[in-house]
Amino acid sequence: KFFSIIAHDLKSPFLGFLGLTKIMAEEASSFSDQELAQLGNEMHQTADNLFNLLKNLLEWAQIQKGEISSQPKEFLLSDQIAENVEVIKKRNQQKGISISNTITDIIHAYADKNMTNSVIINLLSNAVKFTNRNGTVSISAKEIKDQMIEVSIRDTGVGMPKSMVEKLFILGEKTGRKGTENE
Repeated sequence: KFFSIIAHDLKSPFLGFLGLTKIMAEEASSFSDQELAQLGNEMHQTADNLFNLLKNLLEWAQIQKGEISSQPKEFLLSDQIAENVEVIKKRNQQKGISISNTITDIIHAYADKNMTNSVIINLLSNAVKFTNRNGTVSISAKEIKDQMIEVSIRDTGVGMPKSMVEKLFILGEKTGRKGTENE
């Protein structure tokens, strides 16, 4: 189950990275030195984001296995969400999907930052994966009562049939499917 979750969470960011390398491999001769340097910088940033995602997922797996405990601390959720939007930026650009981060307030959270990061990047990646070309994804967050924070991710995607929704939280049930461009 852990491997399945980790593989699922890495697929979308890797598709963005593969898209960058494909462009560079197929069209390198048509780019100026400045454009190649920019592409190289974007590839490095994407690789760094993928490494951090992998590290977070492996830490999450250790927590799930009871090898390390949750480490809640205060952090800026608003900044973390902005970083996550950047992580998936290449993939949404490849599909022509606009992502809107509507968070304007500084939002402090007290939680395990790595676990929170894994959940948000997973939800954003799925929103992009299941949204058709030229669609939209938006993320918002607000503080609600009793020291709670509500994070909302909306998309113009294809949605899920009721039969799939019913299986989402049943351990061992497979609910995976291909995205709108077979990713």
